[in-house]
Amino acid sequence: MAARTRLLESDMPISRIADLAGYSSLSSFSTAFKRYWGSSPKQIRNPLPVLSA
Repeated sequence: MAARTRLLESDMPISRIADLAGYSSLSSFSTAFKRYWGSSPKQIRNPLPVLSA
C-alpha cells in the first residue's frame, strides 16, 4: 500500500508510514513526500476545510 493511501485510509502514525516506506527519519519522509505530492503528510491526512462564501 502506498504511503499516500495509508495516510488517507488508516489512522496509522505518520512515523510508522515513513518507516514502512523505507525512511529512517520522519523528516526525510516528510520532505520527500511534500516534494512529490506538493503537500505534507499532515496536510494530506488533515486537509483544511473549504470555506464557502
